[in-house]
Amino acid sequence: MVSVAQEAQRALNIQPPKIKLKARRLKGHKDSTNCCIASSQNPRLIVTSGEDGRVCWFDLRCNDEPRLTMDVSDESILSLCFKSGNEDNIYVSSGKEIKCFDVRLAAAKWEPLENYNYNKEEINKVTCNSRSSFLAAADDSGEVKIIDIKQHCLYKTLRAETGHTSICSTVEFLPWRSWEVVVSIQLLCCGNSPKLAPTK
Repeated sequence: MVSVAQEAQRALNIQPPKIKLKARRLKGHKDSTNCCIASSQNPRLIVTSGEDGRVCWFDLRCNDEPRLTMDVSDESILSLCFKSGNEDNIYVSSGKEIKCFDVRLAAAKWEPLENYNYNKEEINKVTCNSRSSFLAAADDSGEVKIIDIKQHCLYKTLRAETGHTSICSTVEFLPWRSWEVVVSIQLLCCGNSPKLAPTK
């Protein structure tokens, strides 16, 4: 007769079946890829950006070739994000500039709907808040620029309150408080944890 403890031990030792998934290599970039985002409205849509200044849209139900290719810059594209609530619009950061494109206006030469050039250094991450009212851009100078995308102007600059040189590598809006951001600052010197403070 099997005890309850033995039965429980046997149940704990059961391994789930191993599923072997074949890796896919998506084609489309001429150089290395810097950023990859997934659509929340279309779960099989992936968008990538690369060193070649190209943005590729992939439908994972199809083959490994991009569904749409956008050559939008001569510089590398480090970050991209969808406009919240309208994933036909995409924000692309290249160097110190952010450009917005509408993919429904597919063309041989892509012209941006909006341009923002407020950052002092190369932008590492760009993100849109859930209400599609603000865009945040983190850059190598350690600053985060908050851009009002409805008024098309700079709303605020956030900077670390330390005397050290730092890089702001990423930024995200809090989903439950769409007016607040979380940032990651990499200090290049030893010191206290930095605090962000708005500047004029």
